[in-house]
Amino acid sequence: MSTENNEKTFVFLPLVRPGGVVLTHNTPDQADDMKDYIKAITTNPNLETIFLHKDDQGVSVTLKKRR
Repeated sequence: MSTENNEKTFVFLPLVRPGGVVLTHNTPDQADDMKDYIKAITTNPNLETIFLHKDDQGVSVTLKKRR
């Protein structure tokens, strides 16, 4: 994921309501290309993220916490 595309990806976060969920597919096999995104969704204290893996496929599930 290029820096330009990565910046565009983060534009969606203010649109997600508290309690809302963001699903991202291919996080295991695309992890090298998604380092900035994965860091952002795992270090933001307003988000809770888990990764679900099946072999080399998988998704991340990110919950926007209620305040």
